[in-house]
Amino acid sequence: MPSVAKRVQWMPKPFMTENAQLAIQRQLLETFARAAVRHLVSLGRRRVAFIGARRGRSQPAQLRVQGWREELTAAGLPADGSLVAATDGWGHADGAAAMAHILDAGERPDAVFAYNDP
Repeated sequence: MPSVAKRVQWMPKPFMTENAQLAIQRQLLETFARAAVRHLVSLGRRRVAFIGARRGRSQPAQLRVQGWREELTAAGLPADGSLVAATDGWGHADGAAAMAHILDAGERPDAVFAYNDP
């Protein structure tokens, strides 16, 4: 019996360049962020905070912030920068510190979209 590789050699094999993979990742991150915010808005939430915007350079975090901002804007709601909290890490203490920062800033959110990528 021929090997599996020989038996399927006629089949087309998907090939994706690194640039295509990155483009898909960018689209997914932004799309998922928008879906999460859209859900919160559908529940009547109007001041949605974002926790997890990494300090420094983190493209996934920035893409999620972009999705958060775009979905709020699409819903006719302000994307209030005082409701965005950057973190240094992904642990519980980082999230708690970020939430404290938002609460200390003044007007409180009525929902939170938090992002974690350990």
